[in-house]
Amino acid sequence: MVKASFRTLFFYLVSALFCLASPAVSAEEGIGYRVFALSIADVTRLALENNFDIQIAKFDAYIQRNDLLEAVSIFDTILSASASFEDDQLKQSSTIFGSKTLTNTYSLNLSKKLPTGTTLSLGVSDTRDFTNSSFATINPSHEALAKFSLTQSLGKNFFGLIDRNEIKITKLDIENSDWTSLERIERSLAQAQKAYWAVVLFSEELDIKREEYKRARALYEIYSKKIHFGLIEDPDLYASEANMIQRENDVLASLDQLNAAKDALLLLLNEENRRIRIKPLDHLTLEGPPVDLNQALERPSRTGRITRRRRMRSIKRSFLLSTRRTVYGRRSTWRQRSPATA
Repeated sequence: MVKASFRTLFFYLVSALFCLASPAVSAEEGIGYRVFALSIADVTRLALENNFDIQIAKFDAYIQRNDLLEAVSIFDTILSASASFEDDQLKQSSTIFGSKTLTNTYSLNLSKKLPTGTTLSLGVSDTRDFTNSSFATINPSHEALAKFSLTQSLGKNFFGLIDRNEIKITKLDIENSDWTSLERIERSLAQAQKAYWAVVLFSEELDIKREEYKRARALYEIYSKKIHFGLIEDPDLYASEANMIQRENDVLASLDQLNAAKDALLLLLNEENRRIRIKPLDHLTLEGPPVDLNQALERPSRTGRITRRRRMRSIKRSFLLSTRRTVYGRRSTWRQRSPATA
């Protein structure tokens, strides 16, 4: 009887120690941690605002768009102005020219290149001359001049073909850059959303593991009482104890997986503070909107993003080919044919 009482007391002590030595199982998020409740919409918004890869993709697209300003700048109107002053006091070979001459020159010019390859120029100038020569009829004298010029290229840049093709190629490069940046943004956004759903998954797994631990612990407490009355054998009690320890290890492993998933999500959201706990507002479910696989596969391929990019590259190469033919002519074609004809 004393032996049975001692054994019962021993199992009660072991049970109490397990209850006190499992803070990870029943502990909350921790002291000093801030808890944020996030949904999939919140994660998407934060990723678009803070994710480094998404920000870099946005800036790459913005930088590429600025190339269009540089390409169309060849058609800008250019205004130039100049002013000069000359004081000539060199000794002259004759007194007729005087010993001092002052010349002031002012000019203003406008030039613009048209999409047809035509360059228009308009300029006005005024020259004021003063001399101390007594033989000068008008002193000071003014000479006003206005000029207009029109230049049309009839060679390589015939009617502005090269200039217009360069702008078209730049626009195609911008469109391709937008598609590429959009793919990078979607890829980074998908990574953030995937990390969030991993947090949801491990949170629910942790709840399941904790429930399993509670049941295993309750079973062990029941067996600890039954052993006192001799209703079960010692192996049954040892088995329930091992089961409880195994469930506790499962809870600790699930908690580590959850913390790793939360850290990965915080990293994708560019959150430097690691003393943050995320409480997901969404839950995993097997129910979803019905999807017709055949209808999804029958979508026309011309609407695909990859197809559009390939089409843009093809159009760009055609513009490059026409531009090079205009610049270099068909000499390369004749060089390729000449050995065969020989």
